[in-house]
Amino acid sequence: MQRVVELVPSDASGLCFCQGTFASRGGIDIPSAILKLAPHIKMAHFRDVTGELPSFKVSFIDNGKTDMFAFMEAYLNCSSDYVIRPERVPTLAGERADNPGY
Repeated sequence: MQRVVELVPSDASGLCFCQGTFASRGGIDIPSAILKLAPHIKMAHFRDVTGELPSFKVSFIDNGKTDMFAFMEAYLNCSSDYVIRPERVPTLAGERADNPGY
């Protein structure tokens, strides 16, 4: 992602930082990535996952494999303003899933 934002620097461009996508790849220090990419983040998808690519699933925020508290600390330590929202939250039996996470 750092390479992407360096290819064509512009204030008009930004990232949708999906921390679940990074987590599904494994081996990535996500809090460090948040801090490094913060000037380019316009929206962050706050979600957790279980498993790794190519077979991973979105989990409840308190039931995945990552340290969601560390992620939130990283977001809070950034001087940039952006939207943080839960994304693709699983549904429970009986709940509608017309627009999960929205």
